Amino acid sequence: MSEFTAGSLALKKSMEKVEQHSTVTSVQEINDNWIVFITNDTSVSDIVPESVFEISKEYPILYFFNFEDHCWGYYIILQGKIVANISFSYEEENTAVVRLAEERHPDEDIMELLYIEPNAKELYNKLLLEVKDNPEYLRKIEEQLENKNVEFFKLFNIPDEVITKLEYILSAEYWNNLKNKHDLVEEFKQLLEINEMRWIRSDRV
Repeated sequence: MSEFTAGSLALKKSMEKVEQHSTVTSVQEINDNWIVFITNDTSVSDIVPESVFEISKEYPILYFFNFEDHCWGYYIILQGKIVANISFSYEEENTAVVRLAEERHPDEDIMELLYIEPNAKELYNKLLLEVKDNPEYLRKIEEQLENKNVEFFKLFNIPDEVITKLEYILSAEYWNNLKNKHDLVEEFKQLLEINEMRWIRSDRV
């Protein structure tokens, strides 16, 4: 079963203030630096709950989501506004391969061609290499990163050297060269020291 995680993070020093908000239904200390909280309008979604915008007027909030087979990303919310966000789709790569296969083999059953036939894996990987070399595909990855604004992680006392690493890994080139696309979110979590953000969501807390 795929992981579905979505919740709002704040620095541990904000815990007492977070608990005072009437919309907050759960607060959990995940390590020495961070807490995660759920509001009454938090769902398993890549959309920031409305109540979080109000809470962010007092201190910055990092809304993080990871839907393992679909997408992952974050929002940094400050003073009621989104100042940084990304959303990485795992499905874009596969969609691009299917689209290319349909162009090359218009009379074939694409699902059989790419997933069932004896040489399906070989064909899929061949088309995938073409997709990765396509400037249009890289442009779509870059679009997902246009508002990453990693400098705003300083709001959470993230050191400059870590922010430099975030800038490096949150790039189209880095993403495109990963053998396992799921490694990126794990690297991101490790750099921010939020490894505990796993299987945390409103219907499980």
